Amino acid sequence: MVIAKTPKKALTLFGTKRTANHKGVTIPSQKRFVQYFELIVKNYLLASPEKPFPFNRSKGVTLKSMRLVTIPRFDPDGGCDPYFIVYLMDGSKHYDYRDHVTSIPHSQKNDEDAVLNCEVPLRGNIKFVFFDKDEYSMDDEMFHFWINTEFLSSNGVTTLHKLEIDDAHKDKKHKKFKEGFCVEIKVEDIKNDGEDEEDLKKEDIPIEKWDLEKLLAKMKGLEKDLEESNRKGLIYKTTVEELLAQNEMNMEPGTPED
Repeated sequence: MVIAKTPKKALTLFGTKRTANHKGVTIPSQKRFVQYFELIVKNYLLASPEKPFPFNRSKGVTLKSMRLVTIPRFDPDGGCDPYFIVYLMDGSKHYDYRDHVTSIPHSQKNDEDAVLNCEVPLRGNIKFVFFDKDEYSMDDEMFHFWINTEFLSSNGVTTLHKLEIDDAHKDKKHKKFKEGFCVEIKVEDIKNDGEDEEDLKKEDIPIEKWDLEKLLAKMKGLEKDLEESNRKGLIYKTTVEELLAQNEMNMEPGTPED
């Protein structure tokens, strides 16, 4: 078995083995989650002694703002009217920026940035989709990306550069997005506020981990039921075989029935 020691080597190996053009995984968000996995393996699973991933942000974070550095060109004048929607892992809509503002301000093509302030609690795997609002036609989806809140920067601001953003990364000639385009995600940790320690044991576990623990418990229960079922089946089989053997011993060969 071939083992890749870095995310880049793993992605290259996957592309070589699984695709004809050797490109393999090309979507930035997918690459990002491979990098997340490396962080867990390198910093925790391979630590000596091994230590569990801390889930320091098990309470989640509060999204304070999204900042677009340089303006995407989606309107005829070269600017855009940006807003975003947040989706959860199950595909449900968690937040729509339009529902919390009176209007979507227009950003000019030469503006340095566009800042979208907000107050959104987030936890776990999150999808952001950014749109350009149009007055007389359907809104344009400009770009999107996935992140996990546990891996956001500890200083409160995480920057995703153009090549790390889905759809924007395809703009090789910089027609829609300038070369220096990036998105800054500003968050604050949600504090525990002195909650009961017993409550924290349950509530602080991220949804994904909590569901996994329940799933493992259920699997163990099924395994126990299966073992019990097999045990009963073995007893039944043994009993039947003993009865048949006893019946044969009680029957005399050639003796006519009454």
